[in-house]
Amino acid sequence: MPPSPGRHFCIKIVVISSRMGYPNGIMKPASADIAAVIFLWPFSILYFLIYQLRRAGYRSGLFKTQKSRLPVICVGNLSAGGTGKSPFCIMLAGELSTAGFKPAILSRGYKRADGKGSEITVISDWQKILAAPAESGDEPFLMAQKLLGRAIVLVGKNRARAAEMAAAAGADVVIMDDGFQHWKLSRNLDIVLLDGKRPLGNGWLLPAGRLREPAPALKRADIIIATRSGDHGGCQSIERLVKKYHLSQPVLYCDHRAVRLKPLSDQPMSGAIKPANDNKLLLFSGIARPGSFQNSIKALGYEISDHIIFGDHHSYDRSDLERISRSAGDCDAVITTEKDAVKLPVGWNPGKPLLALEIEIAFHPESGKEKLIETIKEAIR
Repeated sequence: MPPSPGRHFCIKIVVISSRMGYPNGIMKPASADIAAVIFLWPFSILYFLIYQLRRAGYRSGLFKTQKSRLPVICVGNLSAGGTGKSPFCIMLAGELSTAGFKPAILSRGYKRADGKGSEITVISDWQKILAAPAESGDEPFLMAQKLLGRAIVLVGKNRARAAEMAAAAGADVVIMDDGFQHWKLSRNLDIVLLDGKRPLGNGWLLPAGRLREPAPALKRADIIIATRSGDHGGCQSIERLVKKYHLSQPVLYCDHRAVRLKPLSDQPMSGAIKPANDNKLLLFSGIARPGSFQNSIKALGYEISDHIIFGDHHSYDRSDLERISRSAGDCDAVITTEKDAVKLPVGWNPGKPLLALEIEIAFHPESGKEKLIETIKEAIR
């Protein structure tokens, strides 16, 4: 049996209080989660030891940190996905472009073709998209698509080399996507995103939980962003974290706001897809938090008939598309996310109107965005 999460043990992965309704950002575990922790906790201890050795290597100078000639803004998190880094990076690059900068986004390109290679792939320049979704990864391709003409996007393991390529292409500031644990490249500012409702998940490091680092690592952050925080309510867990770990950084609150349903196919609609029409909608998605997608659709006033859920970063094959088409038979429209939409075959039609949900980042209060951009400007001067 693993050590009780509510007690101290010889190697502190994360100390979790088991009292008062699982405070401090810890999500109350379901029975299935408990079973997984029982099986996986030894591997989490091994992960923690490797993590500590790696941190010690960078602190001692054994592993070298490289400095880019461009200022680097790092956007990352403590957990493995699900905090909304992609829409945040899109928003941030757009705001910097509006402010007169020429931003470049550097991404690892998770689950892209040849993702294990050392080659840097330029996904977009200032005029056109240069790579397909399979070469890019779904999130970098979506960034390139939405920021075309305002930012460039590069993917690859060697972020320092990618930063040099971005400088050569005319960029004057780098946004390092998912880089909080990428210590090889020096940065001017660390922005850490936390899920406002459950910032630490079940409180365990990988693989028993979703944490990449223990909660005290938040002290390295310059700014903490609480995402999915609604109208600033429901973030008591963030406030408890700040108090528990004596965090002095600014904490800003934002949410993913549903904007509209964007048509993706030429399939004619029998009528407008509107909340008041009692339309039956089929959803499908391959994202880290499918429940958030459902909630966004409901927030627009729509009724959901069914939701086909695939794994995060799922690549759709013929059998998947056939399954979706069969399930769409009694529905009025098929809805997916923008991240999933970029991986669908061009021209694919499920037999019913196909739409993607557009979302944007909304700060609470709105002045939070201004504070963020001003802090970034000061850091990169």
